[in-house]
Amino acid sequence: MTSPANSQRLWRWLPLLSALVCVAGIYAVCVLKSGMTYLTNDDMSIQTTLSGVKSGEPYAFVPFVNVLVTAPLAALYAIAPSVQWWFAYSHALVVVGLVLMHGALLWAAHGRGRLAFVGMLLALLAADAALVVYPITKMGFTLVPGFVGAGLAAWIVCRRRAWSVPSTVLGLALYVLAVAHREESGIIVLCYLALALFSSRKLAQKRVAMREALRGTVVPVCVLVGVALVLVLGNKFVQRQVNGAEYEAYNDARSALLDYPHDTYDENPQLYQAVGWDGDLYQLVSDWCLMDECVTTHNLEYLSQNSRKQTGFATMGEQWDTLMEHAVAKYCLLAWAVIMVATTVLLLLSQRPAAAWLNVANVVGTLLLWGLQLYTGRILYRTVMVSILPSVAFALGLVLRVSYDPARRRVAVACVAAALLAMVPSMARSVSVSFDQERIQSRLDAAQRVETINDYAMAHPDLVFIQGSNIEGSTSPRRTYPGERPTNILKWGGSDYNSALHFLRIRRNGLDGLSGEVFSNDRVRFVCGTSLDQMDVQNGQDSLSTFYRWQRDRYGAVDIVQEDQICPGAYVMRLVFDED
Repeated sequence: MTSPANSQRLWRWLPLLSALVCVAGIYAVCVLKSGMTYLTNDDMSIQTTLSGVKSGEPYAFVPFVNVLVTAPLAALYAIAPSVQWWFAYSHALVVVGLVLMHGALLWAAHGRGRLAFVGMLLALLAADAALVVYPITKMGFTLVPGFVGAGLAAWIVCRRRAWSVPSTVLGLALYVLAVAHREESGIIVLCYLALALFSSRKLAQKRVAMREALRGTVVPVCVLVGVALVLVLGNKFVQRQVNGAEYEAYNDARSALLDYPHDTYDENPQLYQAVGWDGDLYQLVSDWCLMDECVTTHNLEYLSQNSRKQTGFATMGEQWDTLMEHAVAKYCLLAWAVIMVATTVLLLLSQRPAAAWLNVANVVGTLLLWGLQLYTGRILYRTVMVSILPSVAFALGLVLRVSYDPARRRVAVACVAAALLAMVPSMARSVSVSFDQERIQSRLDAAQRVETINDYAMAHPDLVFIQGSNIEGSTSPRRTYPGERPTNILKWGGSDYNSALHFLRIRRNGLDGLSGEVFSNDRVRFVCGTSLDQMDVQNGQDSLSTFYRWQRDRYGAVDIVQEDQICPGAYVMRLVFDED
């Protein structure tokens, strides 16, 4: 039998042990049931840059990740290139955020008694199933700061003791990593941390005036804002030194057109003809094939600024419909809404209106963030989840900061039970999509196809392969070519187009440039997902037909020859420019 002393010791450490078991359990299930891939190929692009796949040696400068993070990881790739450092580091931050969130909430509930502890544990398990499982199985670098922010928000709201120097340093270090990992996501996290700091001050005592709470929050929030400014501006300075101001302007113009609503060529051909674009070039640019002298910073800016389909209220409905097309987005929003309603009711039952109003501020602030994303035309599942995670952690933390009238405890228990029941559809959908073997296999098959193409290219070191847009990008983190020489597969588009890395890759592959004329080089081949049998040169809208017409009309290509089939859905093409 367990002695009373051992039982007391176990009860004391139960919150931390439960937090560790919860997070370990989530990962164990995900590893066993899922392929554990990236959400998009953005992370794969970061990984191949840092590891040296693109340049032939570890390269630390990724424009949209702070050099504070990328420089140490590139150094680690130089030491142990076979380890997937970016994938491991991303998940390490997620684990820290989840353990901190679970630990803080369960520790606070632990002090309220067994009923509160069990209720919070059930709430966390439901939130894990509905909100956490999918982004763990489909990791995205945009999402990572959301997990860190959730941990920090819960920690700040639940903490009742004065902040010590070690705890302050640890919290600030995690915040720095959140902002450095993805700046835009880190700014969203900053909003929730500011609200958490104010709430912690406001709820410290029963009667804390608004002015006093604000006064006590100004300094720490200013520190967080100052740190964010230093990180963002410092990284911009470093990137500008590496890539040049021209790249920054080009990348901003590219993003303004391709990442946001704009007129298509069919909707407004006059707009594109004004800058010398025809329908084929527009299609190539839209498919991330940015390869013509007409694709300039000035022309991209002109097109985005003069498009009739501007961002704003007119496109919000369209953006919302796009968000709802995601497999789990609507269910994550449903889970968030259920948690917000349940926590607000619980806070009202506590007879502490200040706490209820703070949660209302949480809800309104989250909706405003989504409204801003809708207005700017850039709302995605991953950007929504960055705000959902800290919002939920903040709300659950508020519930543990107030006391409840014993006469209303049954009503509170009924509210929690109803909320858990209402979350069942979200939990079921998130788990089913996360572990859908057909979806998992299709992503793994696509990754295998990319690896097969890479192996083929490496087996032909004297050739340079330009990869078409209809070849899927890999989302599997499991393999990295460490790079004794740069990969001889180049892409036309992407966020590093026209960067220092872009020109380095071209130079190391022995090319003078990457304009449309490069295909007249005997060493250059085009890899696409369409075979010659599927081409319709005159009317076809597939990428190969479009590409060939553009080469024929602009650069004088007279024929295109299919030299090889790498695997199903990947064909090697050679352009012919001389009749002989």
